[in-house]
Amino acid sequence: MSFIMNEADYCVSMCSDETDYTLEGLPDIRIVPNALYLPKNPDRDQDYFGIFDQYGRLVNECSMFWHRDNILSVHPREAKISHLWDYHTIDSAVYCGHISLHYGHVLLDFIARLWFLNQNVSVPKKILVHSSFTKEEILARSWFREILDLVGIDPQNIHIFDIPIKVRRLYAPNPGCEADSYVYKGFLSFCHELGDKARLDTPPKNRPVYLSRRKLDRGTSCFERESDIVSFFAKKGIEEIFPEQLSIKEQIVNFSSAYPVLGVSGSSFHTSIFSRNPKAVGIHFRKNLTETFFSLDRANGADIDYLYARSAHPIFPTHEGFAHTIKIENINGFCEDVYSVWESKFSNNKIVHEEKNVHEDFFYLKDYQNKWLKVMKHDGQIVAGNDFGEDRISCMLKCVSKGTEYFLIADHSTGFPIQTPDYRRGKRRIPVIRDGVYLQLEKGRYLRSPSLDNYCPVDFEAVKPDMWEMFSFIRPENAGVS
Repeated sequence: MSFIMNEADYCVSMCSDETDYTLEGLPDIRIVPNALYLPKNPDRDQDYFGIFDQYGRLVNECSMFWHRDNILSVHPREAKISHLWDYHTIDSAVYCGHISLHYGHVLLDFIARLWFLNQNVSVPKKILVHSSFTKEEILARSWFREILDLVGIDPQNIHIFDIPIKVRRLYAPNPGCEADSYVYKGFLSFCHELGDKARLDTPPKNRPVYLSRRKLDRGTSCFERESDIVSFFAKKGIEEIFPEQLSIKEQIVNFSSAYPVLGVSGSSFHTSIFSRNPKAVGIHFRKNLTETFFSLDRANGADIDYLYARSAHPIFPTHEGFAHTIKIENINGFCEDVYSVWESKFSNNKIVHEEKNVHEDFFYLKDYQNKWLKVMKHDGQIVAGNDFGEDRISCMLKCVSKGTEYFLIADHSTGFPIQTPDYRRGKRRIPVIRDGVYLQLEKGRYLRSPSLDNYCPVDFEAVKPDMWEMFSFIRPENAGVS
């Protein structure tokens, strides 16, 4: 069902890449021997944090990547670690990301790595995380304690260190989703099981609700008069609620009600991933919305639309505690349009949008030892064969398209040298020929793989290498792998 809307319009993703990076199954777990944990903001001479391998290279599986261009947050690619080994050592731990005091970031940086909890895998109980806050400060937040209870983690097993720590055997689960990037369906199944658990204790109340931001005292954006929006929907029988005043389970069950959720878009809308095929209408501050909302909804089969007001504009001065304050000139007209979309969902008249094709999510390389390497398109990581564990190759590579041109690209300053004459916007690219979803190197381009102990970092050279160094691209059906 479609609508002619006068004041409202649909938000669009801030990401120009329209590929659907919904992936089947679950990510894998890398086992890192002799890993080094550098704490967040240590009282030492370095101003970075992260997990590094025994050669001083950043462990990608433990890093914070953003967007589909694999933007690396705060981490260096390499670190001089030889002077840091005289600190404490622990036998084993599982690394589960970064914890902040922001619900949405906890979802993407922490919960996204917990998918292994309902798998039959043997990992340590000790959970290692980074944070700018102490463990006591984090556990003082009731909503975080509720998350730990929901996933079945004993708070005593959470560990945040303020000195470098050597971990003899570190388990590093890849995230089930990343901001503005990919989402694994297996991760959503894990979230659905958590939602089922929450609904056993807190059944849905089955009444229409509006998720309000009126009582927040700080944030990125706010509406000048959200009270007018609340009043309009209250007359329609939709109850105003405040997510920050609800328990985690109460927030989850709102998306399992017979009524679509309505409200101002924000981290509270990410809670929809704990419900199967949820329905909602989000009110946003502007036309462009971060891809994370769309990627999570798409993978979850959600019927959620995000609307903005055509007449919305920023005003100054902004409300105290907020970077942006937005005014809607014709609030009643905008709310009428929003209500029409919401009502259609309640009537089971789904608004049909064009579906995007899901492309193959990997291709293969063959090295001089006749060994097959699988390259994951969504994050560029290279997997040795179909296995995981200590033979994981810790490099980054990505295929991108621009019109009819295709490139292999790596955005690395150290640890992954690329020598080609083609430098664009700080990214070093090698043209390739696309054959369906598979790739062939452009004539005159080669890949080589110098050995480095038990690792196999990949780099590029414009100079033709020896024959034994040549790689070749091949279709999977001819590769002898599945």
